[in-house]
Amino acid sequence: MSTPAVMVLQIFIILSYLYIVCAYSYRLIKYIRMPVHLRWEIYPVPHEKGSKYGGSYLEELEWWKKTRKKNTIKDIFYIIKDYLFFVQYFRRNRKYWSALYPWHVSFYLIVSFHVFIAFGALGLIFGLDVSTASANALGQALYYIPLVAGISGFIIGCLASIGMLISRLTDADLKKFANPRLYFSYIFYFAVFLSGLVVWIVFDPTFADYREFYKSVATLHNINLAPALIVHAVLFALFLVYMTFTKASHYVTKFVIFFATRWNDIPNIRGSKMEQKIQERLDHAINWSAPHIQTGEKWSEVAVESPFPEKKDKEK
Repeated sequence: MSTPAVMVLQIFIILSYLYIVCAYSYRLIKYIRMPVHLRWEIYPVPHEKGSKYGGSYLEELEWWKKTRKKNTIKDIFYIIKDYLFFVQYFRRNRKYWSALYPWHVSFYLIVSFHVFIAFGALGLIFGLDVSTASANALGQALYYIPLVAGISGFIIGCLASIGMLISRLTDADLKKFANPRLYFSYIFYFAVFLSGLVVWIVFDPTFADYREFYKSVATLHNINLAPALIVHAVLFALFLVYMTFTKASHYVTKFVIFFATRWNDIPNIRGSKMEQKIQERLDHAINWSAPHIQTGEKWSEVAVESPFPEKKDKEK
């Protein structure tokens, strides 16, 4: 590649990574700043004592007078188990899980591969020898970890992407919820993993060139690159950008959903912050209308009115 072309590629990679950081940050802030949600009333909640058998603190006599005990560690372990093993899918549809689980594992691996490649490139900038012969344990770790993560991720990703496509095409229930964009995603993800596999098999068996490429991105220096490596670098950047427009963004937003919505069982006690948040919502003016709703009224006014006053008068 010519110097201008390399520069364009480097800037494209940098802008892509900056975009995904901004996109996920914006979405997280948006979720966190959203109004207080309607109570789900889904139990058991992991952080409660005795949640294994169901129930909640609301079952205790005069619970509002007692100090609530909350074990956040149990919440964290639940999320880790959910992210790593997809337990709910395993229990409900093991056939689908057999494709879905390795597919997600391949995402973890390919992202880990690039993260450690980037760390390895940073090590090179600071003079660290990243190789099997490195006298530094960190240098050896930054050589072997991306090697294992990359190879296993590319192979599993290719097979799992095909498996997901077959699952959607052959399972009558899953097929009902599929659409062209979903099928495109499977094919696109397959192309991303396949391009990495080609780089490893044909051009860069130790990913040394790929590490040098990331070093050039950080330093904006010119470098000669194999076409296959360029293709994979571009596809992976597009892969990260594309995921922000799909349901895959739940990788980040799920934390907010679990903690701020699903497990938010903070009681509404007089004088509490929760009461203040609810009052703010009740004072919000309604900007839409319906047979039982009048535009301009506050929710606090609607909440104390009969939804169908005409019908109530007739019944009298």
